[in-house]
Amino acid sequence: MEDHFCRGCGKKLEADWNVCPYCKIDIIEECSNCGKGIDINWHSCPFCGSQIHKTTIEEHKTQIYSDSIPYEAKTQIYSDEKNADFPIPEGPKVSSETPSSHSSKSKIAAVAIVGVIILVAVAFSMMPNANKYYNEGMALYNQDNYDEAIAKFDNALGIDPNYVDAWNGKGTALYSLKKYQEAITCYDKAIAIDPNYVDAWNGKGVALGMLDKYSEAITCFDKVITIDPNYADAWNNKGNMLNKLGKYSEAITCFDKAIAIDPNHTYAWNSKGVSLRILDKYSEAIACFDKAIAIDPNHTSAWNNKGVALYCQNKYSEAITCFDKAIAIDPNYAYAWYNKGSTFERLNRWAEAQECFNKARELGYKGKVI
Repeated sequence: MEDHFCRGCGKKLEADWNVCPYCKIDIIEECSNCGKGIDINWHSCPFCGSQIHKTTIEEHKTQIYSDSIPYEAKTQIYSDEKNADFPIPEGPKVSSETPSSHSSKSKIAAVAIVGVIILVAVAFSMMPNANKYYNEGMALYNQDNYDEAIAKFDNALGIDPNYVDAWNGKGTALYSLKKYQEAITCYDKAIAIDPNYVDAWNGKGVALGMLDKYSEAITCFDKVITIDPNYADAWNNKGNMLNKLGKYSEAITCFDKAIAIDPNHTYAWNSKGVSLRILDKYSEAIACFDKAIAIDPNHTSAWNNKGVALYCQNKYSEAITCFDKAIAIDPNYAYAWYNKGSTFERLNRWAEAQECFNKARELGYKGKVI
């Protein structure tokens, strides 16, 4: 029989000892084959002769390692992600969701996003919008609904006090209501916001002209022309103010400028004709009125002015034909009615003349035209 020794203190032990009397540790274990008590230092069981296998610490460590991921490795992986300076791209993940359920949720998310966008768009569309009010104001202005147009322009300005187009639009609507000073105030607002706003300068000039402030009006038109030399209306309007000041030749120069820019500028042709008639150049004047009428057959002022030029040439019947044209286009054209009456007087047609005068006064005529 083999001698055996304590695995703790190394001293020799008797075969029947189960505990070392020196260090007090167990010195036997069961044989895996016959179950008898054996010394752990024996290489074979003395009862059945089977070999005794000793599991080492290294083998135990290997088995632990192979069964699970080392704690240190787990910690290192975690800290790498935690301390990263940039987002780590995510790869495919194991999920309990099936591909179809994942796709469905993606679609639901997409629909939700679209829904939010639509709601935001609707919300913005329901918010007061200065452009919307301005456009509505212009539509009403073009329908001659001036008071309603002004209300819309005011709505736009309530949202955006610096909305220069709205100030100009309001000024133009007020001008159409013959509220010239109020119109000028609006034009001044527009000019204060944008000193180069030519439409406001032009509108202010026209309003000043209606208040008989011709020199101030010319200053406004000159401002327009300085900013935009090709602004045909400003040239025409300046010419009209020069006419009012009795500067007919200078006026004609302005009308010619407007016509050079816009050959179809009916107002410039008509105004040039007026200057030429005042200068007793009747044939040239009639040629200008005919040009305006050719461009716009419904130009009542051109028909009336042609009639006046024919009257000055003692062509009374032809003159009456022109006044009748103007009245047919605008039955409320008081000046044409009065001029027609004056022409009937020249023909000694007193009753017809009186009817025309009465009609003119009924429409508000207060002075002599021809």
